[in-house]
Amino acid sequence: MRKFIAIIGLLLTAVCFADNTIKLPHTIKVGDHYLFAAPPLQIAYGAIGMVEVSDDCRYIAFQYGGQLNRTKINYSPESTQAEELAKDPNNGLYVYDRVAKQSSLVQRLAVQGAILESATWVQGLSLLYLEYATESGYTAAFYSPQTKKFTVIANRAGNQPIYRQLLYVPNQGAVVSICTAYNEEVRSPVWIEFYDLNGNYVKSLNPKSMLISKVFFVQNSALLTQVYDRNTRTLSLLELNLNTGELFPSSQTEISNRIDPNQLVAVSNIEHGGIFLTSATHDYDNLTPISSFTEQSIPPASVSGSGSKVPKEKQQVLVITKDGLMGEVIGMNKGFWYVDRSGLYVLDLVPISAKDYEVALIDVIKRETMSRAKQVGTAMMIYGADYDDCFPLAQGWAESIYPYMKNSSLTDGFVYMMNGENMTEIEDITGTIVGFIETPYGTAYVRGDSSVVWKDKPKPLAYLKSLEALRN
Repeated sequence: MRKFIAIIGLLLTAVCFADNTIKLPHTIKVGDHYLFAAPPLQIAYGAIGMVEVSDDCRYIAFQYGGQLNRTKINYSPESTQAEELAKDPNNGLYVYDRVAKQSSLVQRLAVQGAILESATWVQGLSLLYLEYATESGYTAAFYSPQTKKFTVIANRAGNQPIYRQLLYVPNQGAVVSICTAYNEEVRSPVWIEFYDLNGNYVKSLNPKSMLISKVFFVQNSALLTQVYDRNTRTLSLLELNLNTGELFPSSQTEISNRIDPNQLVAVSNIEHGGIFLTSATHDYDNLTPISSFTEQSIPPASVSGSGSKVPKEKQQVLVITKDGLMGEVIGMNKGFWYVDRSGLYVLDLVPISAKDYEVALIDVIKRETMSRAKQVGTAMMIYGADYDDCFPLAQGWAESIYPYMKNSSLTDGFVYMMNGENMTEIEDITGTIVGFIETPYGTAYVRGDSSVVWKDKPKPLAYLKSLEALRN
């Protein structure tokens, strides 16, 4: 908790008192608690391609290299870009460990005539599936970030890439690969491959001439799937028996599209850059362009995703960056990654209870208010040194001390109580209050020697009674 308060204090730039609303920077309310966006950590410098996060949210795989653009790479072995990739000593597929906070090279993007075309995590496992294009066709492998070992799982002839959805089926102890081969003209039917955790081939299934367009989840020994029937040209929900390969009607007639209201989503402005986080349940038909926000109207925090608009100010938003190109929330609000023109960044989203949030809020407001009061008091002392030890006149006092402050807004909310008095003639200068700044939680008083004291605001009687009841 103390660490959180300290970080908030360092990042604090402004506290909003408008409409009796006080906000901490870099925080957003989610349900009955808050999330704090920790300072981002840059884990890669330069051009970034694919970025994929493992199901357990621990590992982030990303393609890095000077020849990459910011889209998923798809090179053929015969292309001149393959030669360029091979010459680049820094390009490669990397995995970042969010626990150890370090990145490791998995493999170069081009090695011995093979080009890494795709990388995706197996659902339910921290296992990375890699697919390579070679002169003779395609090959694939598993990579474990824990053991740092590769396991070749397929070698096949031909030049057709394979689209795969991979997931782990616990009761079969196998990785199931739902495969669809396709080219520019023909998309072939689905077949299913089973591999054990050592990468050994187990069996294959071919569910007739239907195309499985989406897999939702594993249920016992079956997959709930959305299937396209090529004969009737219709979509339906069917269960796929993983033992026989048969498709049969599911008792479930529809898939719920209900989104957890506490889940954050990333939204980005493709045209101007900039990424922010907001609730997944927001109505995106009622948005305003992010570019129309001014420094004052953007909530004091920062984030990234897909879209071109942002919620209106009444909606909760957390701005992560105003230069981001793409990004995604990690898991259920565990963190966030984003890419801008300088590289790849990762940050943690730290849950804060409402009680701890209020404690941090009060502490930050106290420190920020006392700091502002101190700077105003110091400016008065410097003014007095230049004007025969006199305080500024009440009329126009703020303008009088502006030359002695870095920011004229420091005097906002400051109540000035002097009127040109000579400092040397005041008997108790340290006991004289020259002004104060009041907040909902207390008041910062500036004394005649520019020192500042804080006095907490008295608690309401109802609050004191509730504390007494708790003690008893």
